[in-house]
Amino acid sequence: MSDVPWLLKNTRVVASLLALSLASLIVLGSMGVNPTVPISRLPTVESGIVVSVFGILTDLWIHDSGTESLVVTDSECEAVVRVVCSCGILPMPSEYSSIGDELRVTGEISNDHLPPTIFAISNDIHLEQSSEKILTMALLASHWQLFEGDFVDVEGVLVADFFGAGIRLVDRDGGGSVRVTCKNLDIAHLNGKLVKVSGTFKLDSSTMAFLIEARDIRIAAG
Repeated sequence: MSDVPWLLKNTRVVASLLALSLASLIVLGSMGVNPTVPISRLPTVESGIVVSVFGILTDLWIHDSGTESLVVTDSECEAVVRVVCSCGILPMPSEYSSIGDELRVTGEISNDHLPPTIFAISNDIHLEQSSEKILTMALLASHWQLFEGDFVDVEGVLVADFFGAGIRLVDRDGGGSVRVTCKNLDIAHLNGKLVKVSGTFKLDSSTMAFLIEARDIRIAAG
């Protein structure tokens, strides 16, 4: 019998906390503040709710109708959300974003199919960080299926062996590297420097190793 008052007391505490949480949601709703939800938790959100998410752009298509379809993944590349973007006043994502950029998206969630879909307008999609600040060689290698065939911008230290061993781009912390091909690019002065590489990330079928076919390599800004 001694446990009953404790149970009642804690039940009241839980009920009070739930009431406070509900009140907070009501206040936020009245203020026009949309909840920020991790992409991995989107399947638990009721369809029709307006939410904000942060994630890495992995695919983008432009449709004849003027709308754009995006695929955005969380920072661990473990969960994805589709984004259907309609024209607003601000530019469409294709005009300023690249594969690997971190975006903030606000829109209405639909869980009718998996993965979840967010319906947004261009005004509510914003660039948070550029791809060269987000993508690492380790991330590209571990989740290559999301980026294979994409044009990417990546920062790292260029390590070139001009005696035939090849050229590699190494993460700043040395945690990973990827081979770089750079036809007709003068890179002798960039050996050992922090650079930005722009090119296509792909799987070399002859060696089954990943590489970046560089279109441009230059000293990284800042």
